[in-house]
Amino acid sequence: MAEMGWEIEVCGRCGGSGKFSWCQMHGDRCFGCGGSGKVFSKRALKARAWLKEQCMVLVSELKLGERVVVPGVGKFNVKSITPTGSIVKGSTNGVPHEWEMFEVKGEKLAVWTSLSSKIQKVPTAAQVAEAIAMQNSLKPTRKRASKKAA
Repeated sequence: MAEMGWEIEVCGRCGGSGKFSWCQMHGDRCFGCGGSGKVFSKRALKARAWLKEQCMVLVSELKLGERVVVPGVGKFNVKSITPTGSIVKGSTNGVPHEWEMFEVKGEKLAVWTSLSSKIQKVPTAAQVAEAIAMQNSLKPTRKRASKKAA
């Protein structure tokens, strides 16, 4: 994280230990940092959200060979975008819609989506550098002083 230039902080939940209260399912792993003891700063989170928004494109605008990332699926290079023959029906605010589904396929991974949906392209090094520069230009957040018992 830090080696790329993203600003990180010590996790405020576990104090950097990566451990918090114990539960049978997850042991004592801190849910705030996933056990690493480190989290992105507020400035880094804002810059990363901006970067993600810059990388979102309509599926209809994708080109073969572009690298995409799909949460829960993974990253892959687009090999084909083909109609599935399926129509999905739904409604938005009571207005009925129909979407033709397409398969965005990579070498080993694929996802079904409509052409009007957005998908995230993997950012280029230049885009990441721009986001890090944006992070560094943001005003630092101040830490609140802890209240002492009087």
